[in-house]
Amino acid sequence: MLCGYLPFEDPDTPALYKKILSGSYTFHKSISEDAKDLISKILNGNQTERFTIDQIRRHSWMSKHDFRENSEGIVIGINRIPIDRDVLSQMKNLNLDPDYVSKCL
Repeated sequence: MLCGYLPFEDPDTPALYKKILSGSYTFHKSISEDAKDLISKILNGNQTERFTIDQIRRHSWMSKHDFRENSEGIVIGINRIPIDRDVLSQMKNLNLDPDYVSKCL
């Protein structure tokens, strides 16, 4: 998510699975050491050592960024997705129909 591409990629499915199981991935040069540390702990192939959600939230990289926690989450098709009315107003200024934009979201 930090780079815009998946950590494991291969056009050959068996080769892709081998990469996933072996934990074979590389980091983009723009990724900080802190982010590398977190990613390696999330992608740890040993499930007993892999970071839990609570450990991820407490990691130093997470504390450096402003993440607003949504403890309840949103279930698509059940919960209504909150829409910022100010953003809808700006969309209208761009000649986009606010009702259509809301429906698309």
